[in-house]
Amino acid sequence: MIYRAETKRVVEPDLDALFSRSLRRECSLRLDDIPGFTESGELVVKVGNWKDSYDPESDKPCLSSEEEHALWAIDVRANSARRLPGGYVPKRKGTRQVK
Repeated sequence: MIYRAETKRVVEPDLDALFSRSLRRECSLRLDDIPGFTESGELVVKVGNWKDSYDPESDKPCLSSEEEHALWAIDVRANSARRLPGGYVPKRKGTRQVK
């Protein structure tokens, strides 16, 4: 859940749908961390592949088998996600600052 101060609303983006649409295939992931924001205010999330311990055959990984984690930027307004380059460091941590 994300609280958008400018609209005074709580939104809950469907991360699986965002990533599936961005990668153009159905996949599942787990949210590991929310380290901050990009300079433009997108939410930075650290994700990994979802592993179903009860039914491993149903796993649909989003990341390659060599990757344990990846950073992605979530644009709540545009309802989109984009992969950030390796070594990316979020510019802000905590709440988004409005100027």
